[in-house]
Amino acid sequence: MIDPSFRARLHNWSRYIKAASEPSDTSSTYRAMEALRLFGPSKPAEEERKGKNSRPIDRIDAEKLCKAYAGPWLSTGEKNLLAQLYGFGISPRAYARQIRVHVRFLISQHDLIIRKFQLIVEKRFDGLDGKTLTQ
Repeated sequence: MIDPSFRARLHNWSRYIKAASEPSDTSSTYRAMEALRLFGPSKPAEEERKGKNSRPIDRIDAEKLCKAYAGPWLSTGEKNLLAQLYGFGISPRAYARQIRVHVRFLISQHDLIIRKFQLIVEKRFDGLDGKTLTQ
């Protein structure tokens, strides 16, 4: 089981790394409705903005997770799993099919990798508050 506070940090990190090509402070529903506004009247934008992703991204925390991901502490396979599930947003079931493993095995490995990632972030990056990392 993943710690709920770290799950929220992972969600924040996922939004941060996906934000390169789209505005991150608006929900996908809001962006779709904004595009459809050209075709006729709809609800006020303020109502649609109150979506799941309307909270601003914590960029400092996301950068900590990026540094932990980029460091030498995770194997290539572990980085691939994190990239596929959190960077590209592929479902665990689809990723399990892609790498030809059973979904239960993938989920058990996912939980172990997330625990390892959490320990790396907490031991090496939390509490630094802008200081550089010395190995």
